[in-house]
Amino acid sequence: MASLNRIANRVMMAEWESTGARLDTYHSSLRQVIASIIGIGLSGMVLVMLLVIALRQRRAAQRELMVHRDRLEEEVERHVYRYRQTSEALAQSLDRERGVSEFYRSFAAMVSHQFRTPLAVIDSGLQRLQRRHLQFSPEQRSERYTRLREAVTQMTRLVESSLTAARIDGKQVIASLGRHSLRRIVDELCHLEADVSGTRRLQARHGAEDAWAWCDRTLTEQILANLVENAVKYSPESQPVHLTTAREANQIICRVTDFGRGIAVDEQPRLFERFFRGSAAAGSDGTGLGLNIARHLAQIQHGDLTMCSRPGEGTTFTLRLPAAEVRETGNEQS
Repeated sequence: MASLNRIANRVMMAEWESTGARLDTYHSSLRQVIASIIGIGLSGMVLVMLLVIALRQRRAAQRELMVHRDRLEEEVERHVYRYRQTSEALAQSLDRERGVSEFYRSFAAMVSHQFRTPLAVIDSGLQRLQRRHLQFSPEQRSERYTRLREAVTQMTRLVESSLTAARIDGKQVIASLGRHSLRRIVDELCHLEADVSGTRRLQARHGAEDAWAWCDRTLTEQILANLVENAVKYSPESQPVHLTTAREANQIICRVTDFGRGIAVDEQPRLFERFFRGSAAAGSDGTGLGLNIARHLAQIQHGDLTMCSRPGEGTTFTLRLPAAEVRETGNEQS
């Protein structure tokens, strides 16, 4: 028994020592695991912090890159816009130069043709007066003086029309816009024509009391004078010429209607071309510039000039101008 007890004690002590050793090993392993977990956690936190810092730096870099890109785009757009403006200005200058060159070519051809007749009339008339002035009666001299004055008037009209066309091509015609009564302009034009010609072929009809237009009075009078001159020239003396004013939406219109031969259908699309003269104008004085100038003057005032014609029945030209507010007669701009 004593031996067994000693053996049992030794076994128990061996087991305790083994158990203690195992516990020590477990404790050491646990400490290592805990240290590893803490290390991993700290490493994770460091990595997270580094990742956050990297993300912030990346976001800041992206913002800077976007700002730089926007600035670069603005700079490029500014330079491109400047170059585009320069290109457009050059293109406009080139078109204007081409138009001016074409104008002067047409003008030279037209002058060589149109000036030849009045110059020949003036030259021959002066030669006859110089050679035979004593043989002419006062009536004959008066007749020849009248023909010479008409030739000079035709040349003056040609020069004035050409200069106006050149000013339009050079962008030198500027409209001084204001509120003006188209009705009053038409009435004054009719009275002036009646005083000059001694007849009342011009008949005005007004469809609106508030025919106030936003226009340049001088340019508008020039347009209407050209239309009235053509209507009187190309219609029978027994037929009246109607001038009608009205208001349509935000526009003030004036129609000039004659009852002449009208314009051929195939010629109507070219009627507003420079130097174009229809077959109805054959044998009459003219430069082929009047209607072209009139349309340009209307467009300068933000309006337009259109035409409607029926051969054998007559022609109607319609001037359209922007409408202005109703104003009292005394407040009209001069």
